[in-house]
Amino acid sequence: MKRRQKSAKHKKAVESLRKSEERYKELADSLPQTVFETDERGNLTFANRTAFEIFGYTQDDFDKGINVLQTLIPDDRDRAKKNIRRVMSGEELGGTEYTALKKDGSTFPALIHSSPIIHENKPVGLRGCLIDITKRKQTEEEVKSYQKKIEALINSSKDLVFLKDKDFRYLIANKAHEKVFNIKVKDIIGKTDFDFMPKEVAEGCRRSDEKTLKSKDPIEKEEFAGDRCYHIVKQRVVDVEGNIMGIAAVIREITARKKMEEALQKHTRDLGERVKELNCLYEIAQLVEKPEISLEEIIQGTVELIPPAWQYPEITCARVTLEAQEYRTANFRETAWKQASDIVVYDNRIGALEVYYLEEKPEIGEGPFLKEERSLINTIAERLGKITERKKAEEDLRRAIEELKALDKMKSDFVSNVSHELRSPMTSIKGYTDLILMGIAGKINQKQREFLITVKKNADRLTRLIDDLLDISRLDAGRIELNLQTLNIPGLVQEIVKSYQIEARARKISLETDLPEEFPLLRADSDRIKQVLTNLVGNALKFTPPQGKIVLGFQGKKKEALFWVKDTGPGIAQKDLSTIFEKFQQLGKRKKTGTGLGLAIAKGLVELHKGRIWAESQRGKGSAFYFALPKEKNGKSE
Repeated sequence: MKRRQKSAKHKKAVESLRKSEERYKELADSLPQTVFETDERGNLTFANRTAFEIFGYTQDDFDKGINVLQTLIPDDRDRAKKNIRRVMSGEELGGTEYTALKKDGSTFPALIHSSPIIHENKPVGLRGCLIDITKRKQTEEEVKSYQKKIEALINSSKDLVFLKDKDFRYLIANKAHEKVFNIKVKDIIGKTDFDFMPKEVAEGCRRSDEKTLKSKDPIEKEEFAGDRCYHIVKQRVVDVEGNIMGIAAVIREITARKKMEEALQKHTRDLGERVKELNCLYEIAQLVEKPEISLEEIIQGTVELIPPAWQYPEITCARVTLEAQEYRTANFRETAWKQASDIVVYDNRIGALEVYYLEEKPEIGEGPFLKEERSLINTIAERLGKITERKKAEEDLRRAIEELKALDKMKSDFVSNVSHELRSPMTSIKGYTDLILMGIAGKINQKQREFLITVKKNADRLTRLIDDLLDISRLDAGRIELNLQTLNIPGLVQEIVKSYQIEARARKISLETDLPEEFPLLRADSDRIKQVLTNLVGNALKFTPPQGKIVLGFQGKKKEALFWVKDTGPGIAQKDLSTIFEKFQQLGKRKKTGTGLGLAIAKGLVELHKGRIWAESQRGKGSAFYFALPKEKNGKSE
């Protein structure tokens, strides 16, 4: 009975051991690391699934037998043997790094943790875990490479770069320290500032370091040491848990930069003063150009523009004295701090410009005034002199123009009055001459008829002269009103040609027209346009030689109606084309009998229609006179 009970207990223990081994194997197979066991000779007695996957061995290989040393490169095997003996003897080695060897001959870095298997108080083998540390090694190499780069970068900097622990001892210092302190970096590491700096300098550094340790934010400042200036940035260093580790700092010498900044600031201030001066001169120029502004307004405006242009505008006042007149700023008061410049017109001093400071300021040039302000006050005074000259000249010119206008009006009134006075008797002379020629007063002989015809021709000529004088007088006075109506263009042109055809044939001149088939709608004063064309054709007849040709033409353009009269006369010099429409103009070889008013009247009548008139000509190639009138659009003249 006892034997059966003992046998049952044994079977139960074996079964329990089997299940335990299965659970151990399942647990081991679930791990991502290699788990193994060996006997006392190093032969593998167990390896989990990960071991087979990593090393590439099969179950057959395992069944044939694999010694643990086969999984390491030959160079590591002697060291591994020694470490196995040490572990078997009970020594704890911790993790040991080896280079693992796969079945295919490839390798990888590995970390092995192992412990002895004890049976009946005796070591019978090893149990261990192998971890692939390829990524860790790569990370370590990257960190080393990064550290080297950081070290190279820090050492390449001309700035002082360092790291101190919380006891203010140097942990890192770049090579720039060697040049500044004349000491090797290796002799700085582990030391404090008091070990290689003057005491007063070290004390200043210590106070700054202590302040940095207490501050969460970086501390940035500029400090002078003798004649040198440094820009300092310090930051306390903490670990991931927020514990203070020490101080990191960068110190850069900025002496040259500070000098450049000071020079730039001075240049900027000077530039600002120049801009103020230029603004003052520009605003004075703008003031002068205002229409209808008087000399008094210009001078007062200039006085008020002066204070903003000076270095201290809030305490600047100004005054201009000009021919016993004074112009001043509202805050004007005479003081001991003064600049002045004379105002000169036609080489005579007529006044002065004065600028005062109301408070004492440091002397920098001309007392408290800048040397550029001397140039500015002289420039303003000179401009005031020229402005005064110009305004006086403008006033003289205005008076002269008014006098000329008055004289011109007197002339126009005289011409108008005389023309009216002459017209009535001339009408009577022409009328009675016609009556005598008709025989109303009795028979006349041939000689008397010839004399009377001569009288009639000269009376007609004098009447035309009077009409021209009256028209030009009315145009000058703006007393001509237009009777606008739709123009019969072809009828008007043919009427002009018909009226001059007999005279043209008598002179052996061809008088032709150049007209289109269709004509635009054009509103104009028919009588006045007829007068313009009559003057142009009559003018052409005067200067066109026998066998010559005159063409009266028309063309409807997009926005204008264009008339022209072209002749084959001697032409007009280019220099005379710009003045040919002026009153009483008879140029060069074109001088003939007449008043010299025909073209001037034509120009006035065309412009009264809001049109334009011009001439084109070359010597020896005839002349062409054009005038254009605006066409109608939607019933209204354009």
